[in-house]
Amino acid sequence: MKGSHFLLLAISFQFFLLQKAKGSPTVGPGHLFEPDVCMMPPAIGRCHALKPRFFFNQSSMSCDLFTYGGCGGNGNNFMTKRDCEHTCNVTELCALAPKVGMCYALMHRYFYNQSSKACEVFMYGGCRGNVNNFQEKEQCEDSCGELAFCKLKPDRGPCRADFVRYFYNTSTKMCEQFKYGGCLGNTNNFMDPVECHFKCGDKGECLLPIQIGKCRGAIPKWRFDKTMRTCVEFTYSGCDGNKNNFDSEMECKKHCPVPEARGSMPKHVPIIFK
Repeated sequence: MKGSHFLLLAISFQFFLLQKAKGSPTVGPGHLFEPDVCMMPPAIGRCHALKPRFFFNQSSMSCDLFTYGGCGGNGNNFMTKRDCEHTCNVTELCALAPKVGMCYALMHRYFYNQSSKACEVFMYGGCRGNVNNFQEKEQCEDSCGELAFCKLKPDRGPCRADFVRYFYNTSTKMCEQFKYGGCLGNTNNFMDPVECHFKCGDKGECLLPIQIGKCRGAIPKWRFDKTMRTCVEFTYSGCDGNKNNFDSEMECKKHCPVPEARGSMPKHVPIIFK
């Protein structure tokens, strides 16, 4: 009887070690032991302190401020915004494969497919998924689509250089100057303010390269030249072109207006777009 009891204890202890090795989920501020920690809602906790913390907001796909009570809570709780953004990196989250989860519901959801660069439908089980999981296609496209990076706040990065760069400000709908440290940061970071304006200001076709096409025609057309920052004439073959193709100089300039600086400014001063 004693031998059986000892054997049972040994098996139980081995099971405990196995579970410990696997790593059981740990709940607590700033700890990332759960794969879906970024999906958790902000939890104030049981205590009554007023501590400023950051949580990853799945709706806006950004790290937002909230007030933490000081105890309890969950893992979606970070001391600094940088810690939150490092753990719940939007670029990495949008690259996650769709995860059905452990439950058995049949919920239509959308995920961003990095290969097709599109938001596609999948069936979600209802629990234990990941952050690449959206109820609406529009929400998915806003958060992870090709122009989602235009919504990112300017990020200087941890390095200490002082490079002049431009970011797209969704509030002012302008490309504005900021100082970049030289490493890391995010993709809302442009060396050229005109490229920033056309890429994030819904004028991406103005940046397309010249495409004459494969036919034998010789049709005079106009296109925007991003290097010269003006509309130039070219000869179009008549087929297989792209959207950077206009019938007249006036039409080209109307569709691809070159941003003007307010007043007389040297190149290192931010260009504010109208």
